[in-house]
Amino acid sequence: MKVLHLALMTTFSVVYATVAVAIPITYYGQKGEYTVDYEAGTYRGCVYGTGCIKLGRNRKAGISTWKNGDYTYSINDDTVEVYLKGKLIFKDTFN
Repeated sequence: MKVLHLALMTTFSVVYATVAVAIPITYYGQKGEYTVDYEAGTYRGCVYGTGCIKLGRNRKAGISTWKNGDYTYSINDDTVEVYLKGKLIFKDTFN
């Protein structure tokens, strides 16, 4: 009688996943510092010698825009702009 030995080979696959963790980005301008956390949906702007404002997700009006009453805060890779009722009242450029 012949005995057949069957070797069971198991292949293990290791899958590595890269998780992108969004961290807040701080922009440094001539007039202040501005921090955006796109994942959390928050904006914090501090104008030197004046003070700071923090706007949360509930104030988000676009990818990089927040509204606070009649004020609109807009930020991109080059500038931050603040509008009052559609009129530009503040602009800062980044270093």
